[in-house]
Amino acid sequence: MQPSALALPILALCAAFTPLAAADGPRKETWDYAPTITRIAKKFNGEVGKVVPMGDSITYANQASKWARHGAGKTPDEQALTTWMRAEQNDARNGWWLAANDQPDNRSWTAASSITSAQYLAGGFRGLPSLDAILKEHKPQLALILLGTNDVNQGVGKDAYLASMEKIFTACMEAGAVPVVTTIPPNTKANAADVAAYNDGLFKLADKLKLPFLDLHGEFMRLAPGDAWKTALISGDGVHPSYDGAEGPATEDNLKKCGYLVKCYFQCKKVGEIKTKMKW
Repeated sequence: MQPSALALPILALCAAFTPLAAADGPRKETWDYAPTITRIAKKFNGEVGKVVPMGDSITYANQASKWARHGAGKTPDEQALTTWMRAEQNDARNGWWLAANDQPDNRSWTAASSITSAQYLAGGFRGLPSLDAILKEHKPQLALILLGTNDVNQGVGKDAYLASMEKIFTACMEAGAVPVVTTIPPNTKANAADVAAYNDGLFKLADKLKLPFLDLHGEFMRLAPGDAWKTALISGDGVHPSYDGAEGPATEDNLKKCGYLVKCYFQCKKVGEIKTKMKW
């Protein structure tokens, strides 16, 4: 079994990031997000280790949290991280459970199929509460936010999308939750230039707000370059990640075959990086 990236030495996890063009690999922060998190943490009044994925059907799908909740082949460090997140508990103390637990009308407690960023902010779509209500009820320490696939597929303009996302990130910060800015995966239903514009905007927004940034799109393209992602990491519907092997192990070879494993593993890796940097 290949060693997982979460088992890298702490110094490597905390090293300064080098900016990369999207074509060269996943983009990483050129800024220090620790001061921002330190300010946000002063407002946090929830339970340490509560990491809550928020989003649309890509987040709601059972496979989207499978590796975190009961994945195979975890290293001791990875197991310690998922234990810290209470990822294996089947109750509301576990944010991964909240994201996957079925509720009426094709949603969970923190995600809903087909929802856009504006609808997520406002609440009411498929009965999902507003963002403010979700934050008040579940009090995440970290919010793994993945929204935008439905926006881009429904033709929402980049500026309108980014305006909604900035409101979402700001609301999280004001509630004491650290939002992780995450790019949307590629999909065959949207124009690639529109997806790139969304993701470029998210990178700039993360820089503006000095927040943690996860280039999920970049990881998809690194693992399955060219057009390979269309069959390897995206399912037959052209939108949702592929799901066979979502439980792992998270070897490089397996990551090249399962989009949901990529999503969950790299979200956990980012949580591990933040946890180490902030000494939580």
